[in-house]
Amino acid sequence: MSEIMTCQQLAACIGQLKPDADPQEVARLCLLLTNTVEDIDTLLDKETLLEAWQQVSIRFDATTDQHAAMTDELEELSSTAPNPITMQHVWVLLRAIKVQSQVLQLYLGPMEGLINEPSRGDDDAAAEESIDDFFDEPPKRN
Repeated sequence: MSEIMTCQQLAACIGQLKPDADPQEVARLCLLLTNTVEDIDTLLDKETLLEAWQQVSIRFDATTDQHAAMTDELEELSSTAPNPITMQHVWVLLRAIKVQSQVLQLYLGPMEGLINEPSRGDDDAAAEESIDDFFDEPPKRN
């Protein structure tokens, strides 16, 4: 049986790579790292983890820079006097949509298979029942 990477293990690895990270940043990095690989268990390999770490850093920095530039363009566009919409305005808005799409893809991962995926039937019902049971139980007090 092969070893399985857990979120806790990945968070511990991130803690070693970035000891000053707060819990929100560790959670965000866990999500970003898992979205860079097809099989999360490959992150058990140190070389694969470091490669994914570099890839995440580069993509995150690039997306952050693009988002900042887009925000500046949108602020400039909104601060101009109300004029008729020009092609320049349309291009600014299209670039903004593209950057937002990149940000979403960074956090959500590839979107293939997520839209119009057929329901799994019994699995969905069992998951819903499990969630209902969780919320129906009174909280445990110490």
